[in-house]
Amino acid sequence: MKRITVLLSMVVLSLAVLAQQDNVLSLSLDEAREMALKQNRALQNASYEVQKAHAQRWQSIAAMLPQVDLNLTYTSMCGYEMKISGMSIPMNPNGTMGLQTSVAINGQMVVATLLNNIAIDMQNINRRNAELDLVVDVETMYLTILAMEKTTNLLDSCVMNLRQLYKLTTAAVEVGAAEQTDADQIEVQVAQMENTLSNQRRALEVAYNSLAFTVGAGSHCRLTLTDKLEDVLTVDEAVALLKHDFNVRENYSYQLAEKNVELAKKNEVLAGMAYVPTLSAYHQYSAKSYFGKDEGMNMTPPNTIGVTLAVPIWSSGKRAAGVHEKKIARLEAENELADAKDQLEISYNQLKYNLITAYENFETQSKSVEVMKRVMASTANKYQYGTASSFDLTNASTNLLNAHTNYIQAILTLLNSQKALKQLLEL
Repeated sequence: MKRITVLLSMVVLSLAVLAQQDNVLSLSLDEAREMALKQNRALQNASYEVQKAHAQRWQSIAAMLPQVDLNLTYTSMCGYEMKISGMSIPMNPNGTMGLQTSVAINGQMVVATLLNNIAIDMQNINRRNAELDLVVDVETMYLTILAMEKTTNLLDSCVMNLRQLYKLTTAAVEVGAAEQTDADQIEVQVAQMENTLSNQRRALEVAYNSLAFTVGAGSHCRLTLTDKLEDVLTVDEAVALLKHDFNVRENYSYQLAEKNVELAKKNEVLAGMAYVPTLSAYHQYSAKSYFGKDEGMNMTPPNTIGVTLAVPIWSSGKRAAGVHEKKIARLEAENELADAKDQLEISYNQLKYNLITAYENFETQSKSVEVMKRVMASTANKYQYGTASSFDLTNASTNLLNAHTNYIQAILTLLNSQKALKQLLEL
C-alpha cells in the first residue's frame, strides 16, 4: 500500500511538471512581434472598428435604396353588421396582406455616405497607428526585460562574491588576522545586496507578465526570451534614426488631423443640404381575404402608388444657424491642423535632441561599467592579500553596482528615446 501511494505521488508530480512545461513559451524578438500582431486584443478591436465603419457606410447606402415591408393583418368585428339605408352589410372577419415598396433620397443622405468614407479612412489610420505602437511596445518590453535580467545576474554574482568574501573575512577574524568590524561591514553589504536582488526579481516578474499580456499569451503562460541583449540592442539603428528626414504628412496624428478637417468640411455641406428637397416614392399592394365568408364592404384598393416632393421653405433661421455652426467647426479643425503640424515639427527636434543625449550617456556608462569591473577585480584581489581594507572592497562593490545600474538606466533611456522618435517618424 505504501509503495502504491509513493507511485501515485510520483505520477501526480510528473503531471504537474508536464503541465508547467506546457505553459512555458519561448520567444525571440521577431516571434514576440508576430505573436502580438496576431493575438493582441486591442489591435483586434482596432480592426473591428474598421469593420464597423464599413457596416455603417453600407447602412447609409442602403437607406437610399428601395425598402420592402410585408404586413399581415387579421380583423374581426365580432359579428357586427353595418346598417346603411335599411340594408345590413356584414362585417365579416378578414385578413389583409400588404406589401409596400418605398424609396427616398435627399442631399443629406448622399453626404452622409461620404462622411462614412472618411470615417473608414480614419479607422484605418487608427488601426495602422495601433499596430505601430504595439510593435514598438513589444520591442521595448522585450529589451527592457533582457536589460533587467542582466542586472539580476550581476546582482546575483555580486551577492555570491560578497558571501565568499564574508566567509574569508570571518575566518580571518577567528585567527586574529582581521577586525570584526570588517566582517560586519561586509555582512551589511551582503544583506543590502540581497534585498536589492529580491526587489529586482519581483520587478522582472511584473515585466514578464506585462509582455505576456501584450503578446496575448495568457495570464498563466510563462515566457522565456531566447534572444540576448547584445544581439538585439540596435544602437546603430538609433543613430540611423537621427539621419532620417521627417515628413509630417506621413505621421498618423497629422493624417487624423487632416481627416478631421475633411470631416468638418463635409459636415458643413451636410448642414447646407437641409435646404435641398427630399424626393420619395412608394408602391403598396394589398390583398384582402374574408376566410370563406361573404365579402363585406371592401374599400381597400389592391394597388396604390404615391410620389412626394418635400421642399423646405421656412425654418425660422434654424437651418442657417446649423450651417454657420458647422462653418465655425471647420475653421477650428483647420486651426488644429496647423497647430498639429507645428507641434509635430517641434517634437521632432526635441526627440532628436533627447536621442542624441541618450546615446552619448549610453556610451559613457558603457565605458564606466568596464572600468568599475576592473577596479572591483583589482580591489578584491588586493583584499585577499591584505593590501586593501574592507572599506575599499565595499566601496568598489557599491561603485560597480551603481555603474551597472546607471548603464541599465542608460539602455532604457536610449530605448525610450528611440521608441518615441520611431513612433513620430511612423517607421
